[in-house]
Amino acid sequence: MGGWREAIIKGRDRFTDVRHVRFDGVGRTFEALDVALGERVWIKEVPRSDSGNPEVVVHEYETFQRLAAAGAHVPRVHELFVGEHDIAFSLQRLEETPLNTLLAQSEPDLARLRSLLSQLVQAIDSVHRNGVIHCDINPAHVFNTSNHRLVLVGFEFAVSKLETWMHEDCVRGNPTYMAPEAIRGEPVTEATDFYAVGIMLFEALTGRRPFNGSRMFVSKMQEPAPLPSDVATGVPKDLNHLCAILLDRDPARRPCAAAILEALGDLGATGPVRSSSSH
Repeated sequence: MGGWREAIIKGRDRFTDVRHVRFDGVGRTFEALDVALGERVWIKEVPRSDSGNPEVVVHEYETFQRLAAAGAHVPRVHELFVGEHDIAFSLQRLEETPLNTLLAQSEPDLARLRSLLSQLVQAIDSVHRNGVIHCDINPAHVFNTSNHRLVLVGFEFAVSKLETWMHEDCVRGNPTYMAPEAIRGEPVTEATDFYAVGIMLFEALTGRRPFNGSRMFVSKMQEPAPLPSDVATGVPKDLNHLCAILLDRDPARRPCAAAILEALGDLGATGPVRSSSSH
């Protein structure tokens, strides 16, 4: 099997109009027209010359295949390319989700926030119900399809719920959204992914993150997370409480998907939130 770049050279313009889209710390993503499919696609690539293991691309591709076949909220994947210089796979073209825009707003619309976080929790739950823990939930891994379905990407570090996963010598994933048990090298659970939802909720409500700086990991493991209401005004009590329990240091005390969705279902408070001092 040849690499995707070889497909360009040898495959009579299999991929044309190639554009760089993003770099996510593990590999590069390109957008191109796949002439064989007749549609624009994304191509995720890890060059073999890079430090690290390009086999994570194969792992992610196989995880996508399995989850997509089961109807989980992930993009369609098309083809795996294993070349001399790179390993890559093609997948359906995705679009930025409104969640990223919402997190950057100074006064987020609470009804929209509840709706988008509900979609995110449903997407995470669809992955969990198919036996997979994502392990790297963060805003950069949340996208929309062309028909506005929220999907998850970034499954390089995903593990089966049947696995006993320890990583004492290697912290993997985005540190900002990483749960205390993952930092400690303990096995991950569904609650590990929902901790990241708590970080995003705090960020949306306050305009800042609950933990920052060089002591971030120590603080996450040893100190209770601040409440959104500690740093912003107008925070609804139910979202304040939901954020607190999502960010509990003990994963056993974090809510399950059904409880989170029930908490997000109250659309009573729809006004703006955040004080000017939160920026």
